Amino acid sequence: MNRIILVIFVSFSFFSCRSDKGMTLSNFADLEQLEAVQLEDDISKYYLSNEQMLDFIADIGQLSPALSEKIDTAQVIGSVKFNGKSYPIKTSSNGALIEIPSAWITKNQDTLNTPVFKLAGLFDEYAAEKRVKIYAISGLGADSRVFKELDLVGEIIPLEWITPKENEAIEEYAVRLAKKIDTDEEFAIMGVSFGGLVATEISKFIHPKYTILLSTVETKDEMRPFFKLVGKHNLDRKLPAEMFDPPKALANFMFGAEKKEHLNAILEDSDPHFSKWAIHEMMNWKNETRVEPVLKISGTKDMVIPAPDVPNIHLIKGTGHFMVVDRANEVSRIINDYILKQQNTEKPNI
Repeated sequence: MNRIILVIFVSFSFFSCRSDKGMTLSNFADLEQLEAVQLEDDISKYYLSNEQMLDFIADIGQLSPALSEKIDTAQVIGSVKFNGKSYPIKTSSNGALIEIPSAWITKNQDTLNTPVFKLAGLFDEYAAEKRVKIYAISGLGADSRVFKELDLVGEIIPLEWITPKENEAIEEYAVRLAKKIDTDEEFAIMGVSFGGLVATEISKFIHPKYTILLSTVETKDEMRPFFKLVGKHNLDRKLPAEMFDPPKALANFMFGAEKKEHLNAILEDSDPHFSKWAIHEMMNWKNETRVEPVLKISGTKDMVIPAPDVPNIHLIKGTGHFMVVDRANEVSRIINDYILKQQNTEKPNI
């Protein structure tokens, strides 16, 4: 009788302690099914590289179960793709615990009291790989607000316009604006509309990692003939600055804006004197140099600067000159795919 009691006691002790010290996440989950990890911080979202993934799988497998039966108010710090499905990464508010999706637990299920594990500072070891800084130049009459809808894997640093000098050429203006760029570390340049012309001019002499051109052209030959005609005869010089502050209804029509309130707010703060200078420089642009590498994105319904008929361009159907705001998700996806390709890292399909 005593022997039976002893066996029952030992058995009970064994099963009640199996998930204690010595058991780790690798005892409960087939972590080789972990396919991708996307993390996010205050700057942007980023993916772990293939090399980081190997280390991450080994490290997360060593996490120990927590005694807590549930996690406190959780925060989402990213997502993972596990066995073909995506799951949010939820941690405790103090970052000490992580909640593992129940779908991960495929082994020793009866020995795990809670899917909460001790995080042990795991994600501190997986800060973003060195992300390129993207110096962004807004369009004619616009400001950095046009970039707020973008969700990029790089760090966007808006280059605010400076006041052009009297009769200053765009080439000279680009040199002055480029002084705001820190060339001691890796960087890229992105320009929208007229900002794309300035971005091209800057890229010609400081050579960024790559140049991103949105709703714009790369050379004078891609410019619509009407602009060249106006520039040739300096017709824009004969108009007062006030003529370069069009009615909002007309601007919304020309821009093909879907988010009209966003465009109107930007137009209200635009400087007609700057616009007059910029339009003159755009009409008289002489650039014939192409920059490499370059990413071009335009909308198929852009009436301001129609998409040039060139082979190396991404076209977004049904959108106009306000594409960077109206189709921010599509623009972001194309840019992110390009950046990750440049980094020789294939973007996982989270």
